[in-house]
Amino acid sequence: MSVNLLNLRPSPLLLVACAATTPPMTQPRGTEPAQLARLLHEDIEALGEIAHRLAGQCDALIRELDAHVRVMQQHAVEAKAMAGDPAKGPQLKHEMAALPAGGDSDAIARDLASGYLACGEPRKEELRAVIDRIPDYTQTE
Repeated sequence: MSVNLLNLRPSPLLLVACAATTPPMTQPRGTEPAQLARLLHEDIEALGEIAHRLAGQCDALIRELDAHVRVMQQHAVEAKAMAGDPAKGPQLKHEMAALPAGGDSDAIARDLASGYLACGEPRKEELRAVIDRIPDYTQTE
């Protein structure tokens, strides 16, 4: 279980594939850098909310976290594509740097660990697999 994935001051160059309590959202093509930066910021805040609200509730945590990680992955794919765009990449970097830090990575890690400890086998490994899919917003190419 990698906790450093949750450095919640996202780097402007999100360059990894990225999951919400709602069904996967599809953003219309042509998303602007400010919109995408806000979505990424909200993804982190939602991750913290899910981890906290469902800490210790294995089945619910797996279900909601899995759905959220899928959304995060979609947003990360968009961010990776946008980061490679000569015009929009620098704008995305600027917009992300302008956002306040979202969430508390230590609290999220503690809440996810609590959920992990509450899970019995084999559910524990299911939760680990979902946690391992949480994108690292700090990686760059």
